[in-house]
Amino acid sequence: TGFLVSAESNVFEGAAVGVDGEILSSSSTSGTVTVSRDDSPIERALQSFVAGFNSFTGAAATATTFDLEANQRGILQGSGVVLRASGRLQSLLNRQFLGSTDTIRSLSDLGIRFGENSTITFDTAQFRAAIDADPEAVSKFFLSDSNGFAAALDSTLESFTDPLSGSFAITENALQASVDSLEGRVAQLDDLLLSKRDRLLQEFIVLEQTLGQLNSQQQALSAISSLSVNPVGKGIL
Repeated sequence: TGFLVSAESNVFEGAAVGVDGEILSSSSTSGTVTVSRDDSPIERALQSFVAGFNSFTGAAATATTFDLEANQRGILQGSGVVLRASGRLQSLLNRQFLGSTDTIRSLSDLGIRFGENSTITFDTAQFRAAIDADPEAVSKFFLSDSNGFAAALDSTLESFTDPLSGSFAITENALQASVDSLEGRVAQLDDLLLSKRDRLLQEFIVLEQTLGQLNSQQQALSAISSLSVNPVGKGIL
C-alpha cells in the first residue's frame, strides 16, 4: 500500500522504518526504491575480531614460551595476568549464552570455532546462512543488554584494560614499583661503594705514607750499620 509523506526540505527522515530519504530532483513519473539489508559490515567486524584474537593468542604464546633447547624463556613466561587473560577470553568464546535467543546461543552457531594452537576460525558460509535465516536472533545474540556477547566481551576486556582497576594496569604498577625499588637499592649500593672506595683510598694513602717513613728509617739504619767502629783496646784513633 502506498502512503504520503512530507518534509520541509528535500530530506525525509524516517520515510520508512529505519530509512531516511533525500530527493535530489523532481520528476513527473514515479520512482522505485529498493531497500535491502547489508550484512557485510557485520561480517567484516567478525573477521576483524577473529584476526585480533588470533594476533593476541600468537603474541601471548611468544611472550610466555620457554625454549628447552636454548634454555631461554619468553619475557612474560609464567606471567599470571597473561594466562588469566587468555583463559578468560577462551572461556568467553566457548560460552553458551542461554536465554539470548532460541536459535543462536554461542559463536560456534555463527561459524566461529577454535582451531589449532588456540586460534579461532570463521566460517563465513555458516554465518551468512544463520543471519539469512534469523537476522533478529543474530542481533539479539550480540546486542542484548542483559545476556549479549558484546556486553560480556566489553566487560571482560575492561577488567584487563581499565587504566585504573584493570589487571594489566595493576600488574604494570606493581612491576614499576619493583623497578623503582630496585633502582633505589642500586643507588644505595652505589653510595656504599663510593663510601667504601673513599675509605680504602684513604687507607691506601696512609699505608703509602707509612711505607715511605719505613723506607726512610731503613735507609737511615743502613747508613748507621755501614760505619766502621775501631776497637778501643788497640788504641787506634
